[in-house]
Amino acid sequence: MTRFASSAASLLALLALCATLGVAHGSGEPISKSTFARRVLGNKDLWLVEYMSPRCGTCQEMAPVWKQFVSANIHKVKFGQVNIDDDDGMALAQEQGVLDEGIPSIWAYDRSTGEATKVWGSYDVPTLQELEDSVFGGFLKAAPKGAGGFLAKTA
Repeated sequence: MTRFASSAASLLALLALCATLGVAHGSGEPISKSTFARRVLGNKDLWLVEYMSPRCGTCQEMAPVWKQFVSANIHKVKFGQVNIDDDDGMALAQEQGVLDEGIPSIWAYDRSTGEATKVWGSYDVPTLQELEDSVFGGFLKAAPKGAGGFLAKTA
């Protein structure tokens, strides 16, 4: 192999590794089965977690909308992202029953009970406004301080 071909192959391998490791960059904290209880349920903040796969076409279409949503709301809630292509991410998705609902999907977690509430999931990619309406437009709200959990369903 020529020096150029070797360097090009090394660069491509490095880019592929960075893409795999950086799936959640700007899209929330990477969450897996091994970090879920400590990071999501062991935290006083509201968590919205996206379950996705970089190999899923709809997930790829959803990525820019999710990234915008995270950027616009980073000071309101905590964001996580589960890559189901990782063994640990797949184990969490199976444990949470997310695969029965499909991906991509976004779930909110009540830390007091561990109960998950699906706040969005569809094969139709929403606009940023549709996602904002789905999450904050009455489906979920922050519960008053002292409430058992930090999520309350609204009527």
